[in-house]
Amino acid sequence: MRLTGSKIRTAKPAPKTLRVSDGGGLYLEITPSGTKTFRFRYYRPDDGKRGWMNFGLYPGTKLTEARDQRDVCRVKVRHGEDPAAQRGKPQKVAAEPHIDPDTMSKICETYLAYRRQDGARHANT
Repeated sequence: MRLTGSKIRTAKPAPKTLRVSDGGGLYLEITPSGTKTFRFRYYRPDDGKRGWMNFGLYPGTKLTEARDQRDVCRVKVRHGEDPAAQRGKPQKVAAEPHIDPDTMSKICETYLAYRRQDGARHANT
């Protein structure tokens, strides 16, 4: 049975964690404290064990966003990739941009000229 916005809003916490399924591995987990979290369960392609991913808290994450994320993850699983393996890995840092020495000297000359006009004491150093 698919979730709707009204079902999510009116869902009340229970003494134990409650899971309400949306289908395709997506479900809404409601903790006893009332926190509502979208989660996705799947079987990892490499070892066949169950894995899960957290898509975010409701209402910060909308139902449509969670469904879109689920669809993307299901495609990855279908192609033999573990969607959770991508998370938590640091992104590659881009190399520092190359600064042309001529450009840097022009910037410095412009700054020193400004300081001389301003009446700075040690603008020549």
